Amino acid sequence: MKKIYLAEDDIDDQEIFREIIDALDHGIQLTIFHNGEELIKALNVLPNDELPDLLLLDQNMPRLKGSETIQQIRSEPRYKPLPVAIYTTYHDANFARLCKEEGIELFQKPDTFDELSKLIHRLVAMYIK
Repeated sequence: MKKIYLAEDDIDDQEIFREIIDALDHGIQLTIFHNGEELIKALNVLPNDELPDLLLLDQNMPRLKGSETIQQIRSEPRYKPLPVAIYTTYHDANFARLCKEEGIELFQKPDTFDELSKLIHRLVAMYIK
């Protein structure tokens, strides 16, 4: 089973992600965390062969923002191969540069359900083989 770890503090967005992933019927297990700190704690207890296939982060979260979560994840050698994507309403040229340098896909958070569904389909096609 393929696994996506989502760090998202907005309950409505969490529910929408779950609905879209469930509708895909690709056998994808979506695990949701309310912030980057929770996601990192979960990663730390997993053996290498159980790491997720994709980490999807919101930028603006309590405790650890997406960028701070990335820095911690990338500092651990065993997490470097993990694909990471950030979706956000946050616009900042320095942040976009950081993402590009780290090989992280940066997506603007869509305004509608249909646009978000298209984005999730695209992410699944890119990262979940």
